[in-house]
Amino acid sequence: MVSTNPAGSVTIPLFRWAVYLVIGFYFCHLIALPVFITFDGHQYLNLADVVGSHRFPKDWPFTRTPLFPLLFKVSFKLVGRHPRAAWGVTCPRALAGVGVGGVYIRRTLGDWPAALSMILVSLFPPLLVYQHTILTEVGVFCFLAMLVGLLVWYPQSPDRRWLQVGALLVTLCAGYFFRQTLLPLAPVAAVLFAFGAWPTLPRPAGTSWKPRAILLAQSFLIIGVPCLSAQAWQRFGNDKGFFNIVITQTMVQQALIPPDSPLLGTHAQEYQEAIAVSQSSRNLNSGLRWDLFFQIFPKLAPAINQDPLAVFLDCIRTHPGRYLAAAGRVALLFSGCQGLNSEVEYHQNMVLNPQNMGLKNHMEGGFPNNERDFTQVAKPSLVLRCLWHLKRPYKVLLILASAVSVLGLAIGLFWRAHTLFSLCAIPLAYLLPYILMLDSVDRYAVPAQAILVLNLVAVPMLGWRAIRSKIAQAPVLTTHLPAEPNFVSLG
Repeated sequence: MVSTNPAGSVTIPLFRWAVYLVIGFYFCHLIALPVFITFDGHQYLNLADVVGSHRFPKDWPFTRTPLFPLLFKVSFKLVGRHPRAAWGVTCPRALAGVGVGGVYIRRTLGDWPAALSMILVSLFPPLLVYQHTILTEVGVFCFLAMLVGLLVWYPQSPDRRWLQVGALLVTLCAGYFFRQTLLPLAPVAAVLFAFGAWPTLPRPAGTSWKPRAILLAQSFLIIGVPCLSAQAWQRFGNDKGFFNIVITQTMVQQALIPPDSPLLGTHAQEYQEAIAVSQSSRNLNSGLRWDLFFQIFPKLAPAINQDPLAVFLDCIRTHPGRYLAAAGRVALLFSGCQGLNSEVEYHQNMVLNPQNMGLKNHMEGGFPNNERDFTQVAKPSLVLRCLWHLKRPYKVLLILASAVSVLGLAIGLFWRAHTLFSLCAIPLAYLLPYILMLDSVDRYAVPAQAILVLNLVAVPMLGWRAIRSKIAQAPVLTTHLPAEPNFVSLG
């Protein structure tokens, strides 16, 4: 809504200006940046032809869920197979995530924090890059923003609370079918929902037990329905097999297996040398150097693959310090500290680096029909050059956002500030399974990093609000002295 100032001229609210800027910039980078297709991107494009066809489920890989390829299939049916069809799947989800974030921050703190937050995250280089890359990161960012927005909505009536539960169920179920790693957020969302709704329940003595029973049932639904949906997909997928593949790789990648382990066999010396070389090149944040990992992993995988989970747990039990060091390295990597094995850095170079314009926009080893339909050569532009120079300041900003969110999580928990705690808990909880599995592929952290950047303005403001509220509620200490003649009481 426009407003009129005292002089009679029409003004546009700050939040609306931010929306216009974000949408305008959205179309600018759509025109300026190319689509980039990774090896995984080639597979997603190919799976768009598999889902819903006679090739399903025979040609379906058990490590993939169907929603992302299905969206490509719909887009191809509507507008054909070309780069703009790929943008139609990835880019609108980023815009939706930014919009949802702006709405919940505006509802919580007002116009200018929401406006600044939307602009900050819209310029976040990794989020921009993955809007132009055929991968799931941008969609996951949108799902995380939706979860946060729903959890900091506090409906007062029972009917609206059921609407909130339904929206959470749709978000979590669709999120799982988009990417499996969103499923662990179901219990986190259930707990946050319950604690957020608890203060709205009737408090007078003798009130019915039914509202509390309903809240408990709603919380169990938020956990149970997404898990049942995931279980139904197991006839086509295999989440346990996917997990075993991941930990088999991460045990070697993050050097969790001790050098004296019998699993190494005759390759112990080579494994120790790979660790030493990676440490000397300051590369261990992201694990063994890629070239060394690809040399040693095929030699060690057969022994680990016999029972990956047992090997993983045994390494943790016998060498807890080694595991904690590896988990700490992954946490530092996800907080913004640089690792030399960086998919994010590589993808930024391919999409944003002006020197790479004119090169092919896809990796080798894909499918010929994808290379035919999606090849796109971009030219250097002012937008591209500006975005390339934002990389360095945003690295510093990301480290700051990570530190602020960890602090905000502690303040929110200690002082029971539900909105503050929810804003910090969802992105950090999303990263936690990757950290526990020692999965050091840095692009997996981008959706949560984008949420941390989006909340960078809101978290300090909510933290300060929580601290001030508790200080104001603290009892005032007074001193009562015995009355004496000619003495002024300090009480």
